[in-house]
Parts: sequence; C-alpha cells; structure tokens
Amino acid sequence: MRCFSNPDFYATHFLSILKIQQRLKLNFCKFKSPRKVSRTEGLFLLNKYLNVSADKNLINKNIMTAPATKINWVIDQTHSEISFKVRHLMITNVVGQFRKFHAEISTDGIDFTTASIHVVIDAASIFTNEDSRDTHLKSADFFDVEKYNEVTFEGTSFRELTNGNYRLKGILTMKGISKEVSLEVEFGGINKDPERHEVAGFSLAGTINRKDWGLNWGVALETGGLLVSDEVKISADVELVKQP
Repeated sequence: MRCFSNPDFYATHFLSILKIQQRLKLNFCKFKSPRKVSRTEGLFLLNKYLNVSADKNLINKNIMTAPATKINWVIDQTHSEISFKVRHLMITNVVGQFRKFHAEISTDGIDFTTASIHVVIDAASIFTNEDSRDTHLKSADFFDVEKYNEVTFEGTSFRELTNGNYRLKGILTMKGISKEVSLEVEFGGINKDPERHEVAGFSLAGTINRKDWGLNWGVALETGGLLVSDEVKISADVELVKQP
C-alpha cells in the first residue's frame, strides 16, 4: 500500500484520513508530547497504520474462509438407542428397539448441518420383550431378515429450524424399498466424558407408514381398525463420540 504523499490523493480522501487520524489520536502537527511531527512523518505513520490494519483484515478473512477440519464421529452404543412404537388393538402401544447398529458420520468442524450420515441397523436385532412376537417380526410378514438383513438410512439434508432444533431428511431402506423420511432433531449439546472424549447428543423423532416398505401384515378388528397400526413412531437418542 503506497504512502499518501500525493497532495491530490490527500485532499480527495481528507475525511477518511481524518477519521483514522482521530482513531490514532494523531495530530499531523504534533503528538501530545511537545515533539513536533512533520506532515510527511505524520502521513508515513498513517500509512504504516493502514498497512497493519490491512494485514489484520487479510488474516481475519483467511481465518473466516479457511476450510474447516473434517471430523469423524461414531455412535456410543452403550448410551444410544433406536426404538419404535406401534398401536396395538387401537388402544395402547407396543414398544420395540433395535439392539445392534452402527453409523459413519462426518462433519466440517462441529457444524452438523454439513454432516454426512450413513446408518446401518441389524434387522435381526429387533427386540420387543416377547420371543414369539420377535420371531414373527423377523419373518416374511414383516422384516424378512433372512433375505433383508439390514435397514439403512442415508442422510440427505440436516437443516436448522430454530436454535437447537433441526430437521433431518434422508433415504430409509427396508426390505429393498427406499423412501425419503423426515425426522425432527433436538441437539442436546457437546460435552466431555470422563475419558475427555468430546461427545455430541441428539434426540430424533418421526412417523412412517410401515406398508410403504412392504411390511403389510395386518388383522382387521370386529370393532374396526387393525390389530397393529400402519403408523409407526420411530425415535432415537444417540451420543456421538468425536474421533481423534
């Protein structure tokens, strides 16, 4: 950046220079000390200040635009669960869960709106606390685990709605059928566990129609409705551990 030694340039930019002069508390005739300062020296000091400011702005700009570090996360299965709930006899709920699952998740820095999300659930790990019901759910009437042993979810967008609340969209695949689902997400925050690992917490919830994925079994009730509802409420509470 050139020194303001050109009188025309100085005259044209007088107001701007005056504002900077006030910030510098610099008088072109003298400092607060008795020592006299020539106009040339004053302009030199002003030019030096502007160069330093420009360098600082350049540094700040580079910091703001520098690419964030890619971070990988894994699910802490001992502090996470994936569960579902369906109406039974149209009057109450039966709750179940999948006990085995893993995920590949990566973010730019800790910005989860940039997240790449891939979740794999072991369909045969379904558990409803009733052996005969679990066996039925694993059969061809429902998940057909011998033929389709995995349920997968591939995230497509993760958008913030309000502070701490997000909407996650992605492709859910069951029994070879893939359809988009939308989940409401609450971000619990990030903390450190006793081993000093950084952990992020999320709660997710959504509703799907099981028949959209070929889980068609049903029995009609004499009083109307179905023995098992088509609507399934799904939820998850997960802790994600930051990888070194």
